[in-house]
Amino acid sequence: GIVFNEINRKKGVHEHLIKFIIRDDKYEQAEIKRNIHALMGKTSIIFGSFSSDSLYAIPEKSFNDLLILFPNAGASKFRNAKFSSLFFFRPSTKEEIKALVQYAINVLFKRKIAILYEDSYWGIDGMKTAKAYIKSLGKETVECVASASYLRNTVNVENAASTISKTNPEAIICISHYRPTYSFIKQMLNKGYQKTSFLGVSEPALIQEYLKRSRGISLISSSIVPNPWKSELPIARDYRKAMKTYLPNLKLSTISFEGYINARLFVETLKKITPPKKNKTPIKTQLNNYTNHGQPYRVQLEIIPVLDDFGNLTNFIAIERDISETKKTQEELA
Repeated sequence: GIVFNEINRKKGVHEHLIKFIIRDDKYEQAEIKRNIHALMGKTSIIFGSFSSDSLYAIPEKSFNDLLILFPNAGASKFRNAKFSSLFFFRPSTKEEIKALVQYAINVLFKRKIAILYEDSYWGIDGMKTAKAYIKSLGKETVECVASASYLRNTVNVENAASTISKTNPEAIICISHYRPTYSFIKQMLNKGYQKTSFLGVSEPALIQEYLKRSRGISLISSSIVPNPWKSELPIARDYRKAMKTYLPNLKLSTISFEGYINARLFVETLKKITPPKKNKTPIKTQLNNYTNHGQPYRVQLEIIPVLDDFGNLTNFIAIERDISETKKTQEELA
């Protein structure tokens, strides 16, 4: 909300305030479904902290009625042209996991890898992705020696720790949220796994500093944003300034920095669009989207205002089409 509040203090975008509706799904499927139903009755745009499990809760036929911008979702299922109303800033979980596996092999020189994963759509998708990628590299390079899950929205990782500890892994990839990750690492350390390397997908970055300070453990985490503490990129400096001004008691993190970047990207997009309510003319713009395999393709988005017999705006029609081949031809002829 930092970015939107800041923009609204300056009379919004094109003198229109950004109204945002915040719903907490408590990471529960039933609550997710209730929130989506309630939101669909009030808006056609969903923005921001929207997980893979939240996307799974939306009926597929309803995606055509929604524009979902920059969700915190990495599940492979939604990375294809079928879900053309989804626009991602975050890379897929597959890309993060591949980077962690490569780090374990090439930097840490580990070849016996175990997987801790959450029993959710996101966690299961990540576990299957990790296993498939490790298998593709061959046993002479790396081997998945175990995988174990824990129930979502819990820190009950005892069974997972027991299962994984029996296989003597050299590295463990945690496809898990930060609280269960901490509980799991603590239990593994108590079982004597001080020399095991722990690698987390995104969110466990929140406990890196605490683990180092309290346990002497260096947790390695993937990150999809620049270093929020040290980066000298203009947007990183803006983020640190905004946090110091509006939320001085909260620590910087990669998670909140991702949200800040998403909000800035959304606002900058709005600024480049002439508001149709003023001139009642169509909006035409081009955006990048990505296939299930992470390949980029270009989309032309046209939003056409519909007027009644008196010239009053009644609704919009949105038309999307893949223009990748057209762009490729233009570049070849240039």
